Parts: sequence; C-alpha cells; structure tokens
Amino acid sequence: MTHGSSSSTADEALVERFVRDGFVAVRDAVPKGIVEECRQEINDGLLEHGVDAADPATWSSPVVRLGCPETDAFARAGTQPALWSIYDQLLGADRWW
Repeated sequence: MTHGSSSSTADEALVERFVRDGFVAVRDAVPKGIVEECRQEINDGLLEHGVDAADPATWSSPVVRLGCPETDAFARAGTQPALWSIYDQLLGADRWW
C-alpha cells in the first residue's frame, strides 16, 4: 500500500476493520441472481435433511451440516472481481489463490 493516497487509506481502514471485527461486509459484490442460485442450493440441501426454509416448524435442530457446495453458482459467487480485490487487500496479492 502506498501511504498518502486515498486508496491506501481506504485499504488500511478495511484491514483495520477486519482485524478489529473479524469480518468486513462487501455490499453488492455478488450479483443478486447468483446469490439467489446459491440460496436455492442451500435450501435444497436443507430439504434433504427435512428442513424447509419456508416452514419454521421444521427448524427443530440448532445445527444442520451441509457439505461445501462445489457448484457453478458458488464458484461464480466466490470469484467475483470485487471479492478478489478484497482478498488481495486482506491477504496480499497472489497470496490467497
């Protein structure tokens, strides 16, 4: 990061928030359609365990474990350019891939 530029100040603030809070929110980083595909896949997985997201009466277990989705929708979600930029800022360019 180059000191003195507004970009580096924003980068430093992002890293400081991540260190302080343990997360950063990246609004609108993934297109809504992709998010909906991912959510539907999660809901389908929950249904396989008898949990219907639309029916609170089926939410009887505090935890339902699903495997890590390795689908096209999740790959597209995780590889959005806005997220890659954040990964670079938090972990360093070419250190996370």
